[in-house]
Amino acid sequence: MPATNLTFKNLQDRVLSFGYGETARTNVKEWINMAYSDVMSRRRWSWSQDTQTVVTVAGTPTVTLASLTDPPLFWGRLYPTTSNLREPTYLDPMRYNDGLTRQSPSLTRGIPEYYTIFDQTVTFYPTPNGVYTFTLYYWKGAAEMVNDADQPLIPAQWRNVLVYGALRFAAERDRNDNSLARRTAEYEKNIAHMIGAENLLQAETGLRVEMPEYYYGRYDR
Repeated sequence: MPATNLTFKNLQDRVLSFGYGETARTNVKEWINMAYSDVMSRRRWSWSQDTQTVVTVAGTPTVTLASLTDPPLFWGRLYPTTSNLREPTYLDPMRYNDGLTRQSPSLTRGIPEYYTIFDQTVTFYPTPNGVYTFTLYYWKGAAEMVNDADQPLIPAQWRNVLVYGALRFAAERDRNDNSLARRTAEYEKNIAHMIGAENLLQAETGLRVEMPEYYYGRYDR
């Protein structure tokens, strides 16, 4: 059976076909979601990148991000879409709080030069003195699959990797060293194929995954 449009239920059934009874379905669901989370965290995949518009309010230092169905795994660049606006510099929350907040950012207004992101909130310094629009790039994480019809973000042709991953976690649970070694090798081989295909796609199409400024402008290659 091809991997096209494999649903959560399809993936469960494939794992169960490797000798697990129906009573193992609850465990199988957990193993698939564990594999899903692992695959999504392995790389900033081009197909997991998305954007959200961020619009400042004059006199307000923070912007609350819209609710996301798939949790953000990595934050990317905050790119200005307002003309003649420079890209602000990212500071991690600790540096932002230890440094800029000592300068009372709420009392200073101007064009945003720095920003940080914490708990779904973007905080700017200085406090914006007007309405500015940005595009925030981010990479989606794995929202836990619950319903049988749920589908992973992973492209259809690669979804079988979750079957191999679930079998690997099953072998770990069973403390079967021989099976664990074999299943781990299968799982890692499939992930390596995914990464190879991703690199080839970027090389052939000129596709670049936008990296945040705090990665010094490098691309994920």
